[in-house]
Amino acid sequence: MKTIRLSIAMLVALSLVLSPAASLAQAPAQEIIQGSSQTPSLQAEADWCFAGALNDWDNASDPMVDDGTKGDFIAGDGVYSLAMSVPTAGTYDWKAVECGNWGNAHPSQNSWVTTSSPKQAVTFTLDTNDYSLNAGMALLPATNIVNVSGDSLPASYTAVGSFQG
Repeated sequence: MKTIRLSIAMLVALSLVLSPAASLAQAPAQEIIQGSSQTPSLQAEADWCFAGALNDWDNASDPMVDDGTKGDFIAGDGVYSLAMSVPTAGTYDWKAVECGNWGNAHPSQNSWVTTSSPKQAVTFTLDTNDYSLNAGMALLPATNIVNVSGDSLPASYTAVGSFQG
């Protein structure tokens, strides 16, 4: 009799583990669905320029390219790049601008680059691809993402925040 009860108990436990209701009771997992790759945004058709403290905020003289040159890795991928040497160590504001048009600039507030040595080589990029339909967690912004590679972390910084306990 004990053997039958034990067998029934094991079957009930196994059926609960394998049932759809049991899967609902488990902690939710991030569902990753393989979707199509990023798609170029409509703004990818614009000519993009670098504008910032390094060029006296001239929004037309330093074009960013998507042709596999000047720091751009892959031609035609919707990522516009400009490699340059920063003459003096320091922190400099910048943004990507539709060449000659301050009305189409990313980010709306300035981004920055920090260098720790003179003539430090950095690459500024603007990714115009639209990632809003990609699977996974939603990240913002979904398009027109600026980045700098080759820069340095600041030697010191101040973090300001609030804590509610």
